[in-house]
Amino acid sequence: MNTRTPTPMRPIDAVIDDSASLAGFVPGMGVSDPLVAWWLNQVTARLRRHVRWLQHITGHTYAADDSPHDSAELVFLLSKTHNEKLKFFETDPTAGYLTRSMRARRPQQYSMAPGSFKWIVDALRLTDAETFVLALALTPSLDSSFGEAASICASGPTRGSATLALAQKLWDAPEEIVACADLSHALFAYHLVNCQGSTSHGHMVEWETPLWVLPAIARGFLFGDSAPIPGLCRIEGAGEDRYGARTRVVAMGLANRASRRLSAVPVVGPQGSAFADAVASCAAVSGRPVYEVSDTSALLDSEGAFDAAVLWCWMHGADLFLGSSFAQCGVEECQRLCQLLRRCERTAIAIYVACADRHAANALPAHLLAPAMEIPPLSFEERRLLWERALGVDSGAPIVRCARSFRFGKESIERVARGLAGTRGTVDPALLIEACRAESTNGLDDLAQHITPRFAAGDLILPPQQHQQFHEILNAMRSLTTVHYEWGTARPWNEGGIAALFSGPPGTGKTMAAEVLSVELDLPLYRIDLSQVVNKYIGETEKNLKRLFDAADAADVILFFDEADALFGRRTEVKDAHDRYANLEISYLLERMERFKGLAILATNRKGDLDEAFLRRLRYLIDFPLPDQKRREQLWQTLPPRGVDISLLDTGFLAKQFPLAGGYIRTILFNACLLRAGKAGSERSLRMEDVIVCVKREYDKINRTLGIEHFGSYGHIVAEAMHE
Repeated sequence: MNTRTPTPMRPIDAVIDDSASLAGFVPGMGVSDPLVAWWLNQVTARLRRHVRWLQHITGHTYAADDSPHDSAELVFLLSKTHNEKLKFFETDPTAGYLTRSMRARRPQQYSMAPGSFKWIVDALRLTDAETFVLALALTPSLDSSFGEAASICASGPTRGSATLALAQKLWDAPEEIVACADLSHALFAYHLVNCQGSTSHGHMVEWETPLWVLPAIARGFLFGDSAPIPGLCRIEGAGEDRYGARTRVVAMGLANRASRRLSAVPVVGPQGSAFADAVASCAAVSGRPVYEVSDTSALLDSEGAFDAAVLWCWMHGADLFLGSSFAQCGVEECQRLCQLLRRCERTAIAIYVACADRHAANALPAHLLAPAMEIPPLSFEERRLLWERALGVDSGAPIVRCARSFRFGKESIERVARGLAGTRGTVDPALLIEACRAESTNGLDDLAQHITPRFAAGDLILPPQQHQQFHEILNAMRSLTTVHYEWGTARPWNEGGIAALFSGPPGTGKTMAAEVLSVELDLPLYRIDLSQVVNKYIGETEKNLKRLFDAADAADVILFFDEADALFGRRTEVKDAHDRYANLEISYLLERMERFKGLAILATNRKGDLDEAFLRRLRYLIDFPLPDQKRREQLWQTLPPRGVDISLLDTGFLAKQFPLAGGYIRTILFNACLLRAGKAGSERSLRMEDVIVCVKREYDKINRTLGIEHFGSYGHIVAEAMHE
């Protein structure tokens, strides 16, 4: 026998005596359910009884931090027959008292409310052995002395924790605990009892793996707390009638599936849609309350938080809603959600998932997917009425413009209105438009570059015909609301916007015209970054285009496709798979362009390379020619900065001799300013010698040779520059 002297620590009898007494220690801790108290006392009594057995077979009284399991002798002693152990539990005065106390009649009055301990036992059809495992995992949530007592009864790195190995030692029929060692067991499948994911034995729970009950669930068992766990908020109201038949279809489908497994219900709608209203409508039909998650990211970051939310909803006959914030989540969050849904698929509740589109909805696990709820986009009239109600004003030009230009859902409109609460009853048009733009956050920055306009209408010099066409585009955009919603073209034209093609040689003013349109229409301008849109991998270009147009459709913007022939080229004869997918990209682009609701401007100097089917879809086509002599002289006079004196320039000579486009003239003038400013003592004035030198260098840059004779009386300046 081991004769070492026990360390001067607390004796195990003291540890046990400090823990729960059978007379009512647990109820004294505030446990409201007598049945829970009875089962927790079962755990405490069995712990004390097993320690008494260890004292008997070793002949020692051990301290709380001593482990009697380090010697081979004890292993041999513990291998004695099970019958001898059970006989000891009957004959020993202390163990016998504990055994008789454990046989006390179970309480006849206990809670049967949804989510209570008895409700869980009945719902999962738990045996007494399985119920004991649940009680064992629950005990550390209440009894701080559990770890000290359990550490005497177990060995290994997890001593002091609730484990299946400990449950086997404490239960009179240890073979009955084996059924709980399967991860598919209801205790683990429902995440009622949690383990640390140790699955080295396939689907078996390792015997020494610590077990616990999630704190949010334990509080309900121990203290009868039926309030929603933190982070859940009940959706109130009955929703709206506009979801109609689809609501009934989804609700009936859930009623048929709910008894079998979890159902993932996609709620599909554009940014800012009233997702909660749609879910409330379905809940009103199904008769089940729905709780919305306040912080979706935090929920997805923690398996325990997600498991607790799903389990709590199941225990209380409710469903869960991953709200509007999830609709904006990326691929990683969606993948994480799919993993969590599979973890909880045995829990028969509906989880409504806000999705921005069908693609996101289809990414959910197919075997859990329920029919989707489609949130129809608000019509212009619905948006206008919502703006009036939210702002407390009658319809006017600012309201009409917001309803047309910002295709928000109900949530977005109400959010903007709350931000402008101090202006209720009055509308500052500029403030309202700016608030709407801040709300839209259209997500174009990844695929497009926001352009700050540099030019006003007076800077754009065009021939009469092109000038008239330019103003037709302006008038068309300004008249779009009237024509669509008063004349009735919105339905047949799908509230479509305007698409225009600007074609012509480089430097003829295509980009400038787009910037002037941005200023005149007060619309943000985005230049499409082809490097971010076009992708060599099959299908990726279409995905990028979809993201681009979906973001741009939320609010009126100007999309400027520079070098458009790179995207809108001709479809070719299919000779290989590359040709086939290239043609699909163009076809998809044509279809999205036709449905685009803002202003799309395409600029190209290779008009002949564009697909004819696309040209048919364009509302306006403006050819930007090289300027004639008269307009070149205007350009030489208007393009220099306003603070620069150009009185010494012979603009007539420059316009006559050098047939350059406006872009080249602007570059020459800028270079001339740099040249003049670098000369000592110079004033802010341009001189012909500076401009002539810059003209010569610009022609050299574009590989166009000019002889000295082209510079007339200024030829000597060029000659001197060439010999420097």
